[in-house]
Amino acid sequence: MSTSAFTPLGTHEFRIEGAILHVKWVGEFTVSDMQRLNELITELHKAHKLVFQLVDGSRGHGLSAEARRWSVAHTSALNRADGIACFGFNSRMRAISTLLVRAIAIVSKQSAPIRFFAAECEARAWLDELRGRAAT
Repeated sequence: MSTSAFTPLGTHEFRIEGAILHVKWVGEFTVSDMQRLNELITELHKAHKLVFQLVDGSRGHGLSAEARRWSVAHTSALNRADGIACFGFNSRMRAISTLLVRAIAIVSKQSAPIRFFAAECEARAWLDELRGRAAT
């Protein structure tokens, strides 16, 4: 399952690239955005053993408190990415994202690696490395 064009997700956009959910974060992530994101990851898990996220945060502004609470309470192995590569994030966005992923890991007892990069090509290279490790 792959899509060539980006599809709206609230104020954001996403594209499916095989087992990668590529998200362009624009503005603030809301509860409904997070719910849709989790639905997309769940769908990808039906087709792929491992699912990854590639997130462009260059136009992102944050996550609403409600979205953070909902995500921590509702993320499970079925709707969680197995690796998250982020690029274009400012320091505030990196901190928020890291704290959210850590909170999900504590509550769900499952963790996913998250890394931040300056450029998309670096983020993609890291995802390729993760997928290669999983294949061996």
